[in-house]
Amino acid sequence: MRPSLLCVARLVQTHERCSDTEARDRSAVDRRGKVALGAGDREKPFTKSTLQLFRARLLLHEKARYPLVRSLTVAKKSGYLRSHGRLRAAI
Repeated sequence: MRPSLLCVARLVQTHERCSDTEARDRSAVDRRGKVALGAGDREKPFTKSTLQLFRARLLLHEKARYPLVRSLTVAKKSGYLRSHGRLRAAI
């Protein structure tokens, strides 16, 4: 899975306050999760261990954070993160 999609998965997971298992399950069966990740109806975008490994890399390696930081920067500049003075994002 592309790091940019795992960034989206982590953002959705944090926003929804769900466990790794629940995030995996939602991405596999919930249409909202599939749309956010650009996944097909029968696609299972990631496993629980993939999400856990990605989070560990974000914590341990500075360069691994780049896709997430870059995605947030682009989202801010394009106006996707406007929320009437309140910004909610998870890194």
